[in-house]
Amino acid sequence: MIGIGFVSAAIGVTLLFLVAGRIVTWEYSRGSSMKTVRIDFLRKDRKQSRMRVMAKVGILAISMLGFIAILLLSTKYFGEWPIKIYLMIALVMCGVKLLNRLVNIFGIGRSLSPFQQSMGKVSGWMIVLGMTAAWIFHPSWLTFDVAASAAVLWMLVSVSIANFGTAMITSGGVMIYDAISVFQTHKMIELVKATSGIPIMVMQPSSLSLHAQITFAMGLGDIVLPGLVVMFAFRAAKRCGGKAIAVGTILGYVMGLFATLLALHITGSPQPATIYLMPGVLIGYAVAAYATGQQQSAFKRDLVDIPA
Repeated sequence: MIGIGFVSAAIGVTLLFLVAGRIVTWEYSRGSSMKTVRIDFLRKDRKQSRMRVMAKVGILAISMLGFIAILLLSTKYFGEWPIKIYLMIALVMCGVKLLNRLVNIFGIGRSLSPFQQSMGKVSGWMIVLGMTAAWIFHPSWLTFDVAASAAVLWMLVSVSIANFGTAMITSGGVMIYDAISVFQTHKMIELVKATSGIPIMVMQPSSLSLHAQITFAMGLGDIVLPGLVVMFAFRAAKRCGGKAIAVGTILGYVMGLFATLLALHITGSPQPATIYLMPGVLIGYAVAAYATGQQQSAFKRDLVDIPA
């Protein structure tokens, strides 16, 4: 089962990264990266002390724990419907915007008449509404994965990490939060149980049957958070030329995923996946940058702001 789960998860996540990477490199090459939510803990106008950096890591971890607590309180007192309604609205809005970005990137609609473009937008709305309704009224691993994948893609292309130092700081906060919420407070485990009817996980089934047994499931954070580093790697690869840095970072994610599943198999208990995935992508990025001799460009402080 561990082999099936690993292969299906690795292929699925890699495909998501490739699609999102295509979007971010296209926008990056046109100077559109500043339209994203930009994360930068190493701004030039500030001197960063060790204590300040550690404080930022702690604030990030506490903020994420607070978000989990709000979700748990909501499901405890109001059930899943408040979160479902929120996700319905978010998926519809994000799904339509994501389709518009894909249309721009692949050149669809440039030669269409205004009426045809309007009909295309209506079709996009119908597709997104149908996708959202599917997981509500016909829940299965397929409808959950489609909705969750759309959410992952939107988050990956809407947030940008400014530099490698910020990626390391963000990773530190994420790993602290994940380790505490799984090993210490068990809030993450409670959240998974409380939101079983909500697509906040990507599931890998044992077969293509809609009622197939789930061999492995990944929380969206286990894809999005290391995925932001992967998207940073795509921008770096565009800046430096070639694809080696992006490929190396994805391979680092795959190795981290394998380590996660191995630890899960050995211990038989839930694991905070990011403590394996975040080092994997960071090491993959650094190794690829040095192996190709592109470390000077790859570690620029304001990489996101400098389109190729």
